[in-house]
Amino acid sequence: MVRTEYARSKAARTADGLRERRPFYSERDIEVESRAAEQFDVESAVALAVSEGGDWTPSAPPRSLMVRPSPSDYITDDIAEDLRRRGIEVRDIPGAEHSVWYSHFEDFMAAIDDRY
Repeated sequence: MVRTEYARSKAARTADGLRERRPFYSERDIEVESRAAEQFDVESAVALAVSEGGDWTPSAPPRSLMVRPSPSDYITDDIAEDLRRRGIEVRDIPGAEHSVWYSHFEDFMAAIDDRY
């Protein structure tokens, strides 16, 4: 299932696919994202996702922050709550996509501004 999801996501991240699904992307964003997708290694991502029971979240080092879109396809509310319990601050950006900075750059920068 994880392999299928990653493979499907990679296949959808073509320039044409991104133009269709993410009209707020600039042409440069589309170029960068589609080229990154070409390099995305599905098998490595699967191995990481299933390693150690699929718990990829490390212990929280000081000042840990996760900025996530809300809703998120990857970091569910339950996962976000678990991260908070581990001491990781989670800040949501409503309506953003997975790569928050593409669609909501100003909101993304505001979310991290007081931290770094």
